[in-house]
Amino acid sequence: MQINGSISYKTQKDLRKLNLSIALPFTVSIFIAAFFSIHPPHQTLILSDSPRYLEFDSITTATYPIFLKFFASIFSGIEPVVYVQLWLYAACVGGLGAVIARLTGSPTAGAVAAAAMLLNPEVNQYLFTIMTEPLSYALTALTLAAFGAIVLSGRTVCWVAVSIAIGLTITVRTANAAFLLPLLVALLVYRRCPAQRWPVRLAAAILPLVAVLLAEHVVWQAFHDAPRRTLAGVSAIGKAGMVGGGVPAFAADPSAPERQPLREALANDLRPMRELLAAAPNLPTWCRASYAYETFVQYRFAKDERATAESGRPGDPDSVLIALTIERLRQSPGEYVALTARHLACLWTLTIATRPQTAAYWAFIDARRPLPF
Repeated sequence: MQINGSISYKTQKDLRKLNLSIALPFTVSIFIAAFFSIHPPHQTLILSDSPRYLEFDSITTATYPIFLKFFASIFSGIEPVVYVQLWLYAACVGGLGAVIARLTGSPTAGAVAAAAMLLNPEVNQYLFTIMTEPLSYALTALTLAAFGAIVLSGRTVCWVAVSIAIGLTITVRTANAAFLLPLLVALLVYRRCPAQRWPVRLAAAILPLVAVLLAEHVVWQAFHDAPRRTLAGVSAIGKAGMVGGGVPAFAADPSAPERQPLREALANDLRPMRELLAAAPNLPTWCRASYAYETFVQYRFAKDERATAESGRPGDPDSVLIALTIERLRQSPGEYVALTARHLACLWTLTIATRPQTAAYWAFIDARRPLPF
């Protein structure tokens, strides 16, 4: 009887700890999400990159624009969607916190991890904006939780979950394809099933992911007639606009006259922008202004001239933008090296900007209004 009582007591204790491991991280996530719902951070809803998601531009993947359209139709507006982003992120973080609690055997560790992820200022600044970051953060947390579930149980359903989660993260931001590497490592290294079940595990890890990617492609095709674009050309043309302060427009190319208007726009129309950035009083000011302007050049600048240039190769418009970018970078390679170095420095600068630096930024901006573009 004592043995049975001891086993019963131990089982009850384990169940209480299991329940606490699940409840505590979710409770913390709900509390923090409720606080931010009542006291949201002061953040601009629409950023320079937002219109392409709202308009479902051909260069974007389908998942986030469809996410926006669906919830905007439910709430009759785009503003409430940011609260959906917040609570979705909180739910996924709560799940990840619960997995961490199980892995570490400490409900407190799971709760602290959930709080740290929800209180991160670099994350919070995006939760209330129309950008892919909030949905990507949520799905990343879900993916990590699914990987943790594989460690805890190794059941087939966990492999299906991680496969679906990775597929969704890729359809939100293609850079999330980096998760394919840990999936491959997990398949090769983590062995918790008999050899005869290996085909089942392989199918569970791959087929759902492929299905999600195919579904996204079908949805994208339903909204667009033009060829699918990549970010290569867009990213390249952004760099082309940021360099070449002293480089004049190239002479007309007889073999591709349709590119000349965009050449001249890059050389001449962006000169006021480059002069503004060159006058930035410090690196944090340059970083903030440069980010906004480079994004503008990538997606909003010289749309008519860009369409004309791309008309020469309708089947491969990105190659046109890349070719024009290479032309400009060859003329001013030193500026491109300096631009790259500054961008790397910005990765470390923006996260530690002080209040005086922020005040200097706004003083610089206000003194030069109206700004170019």
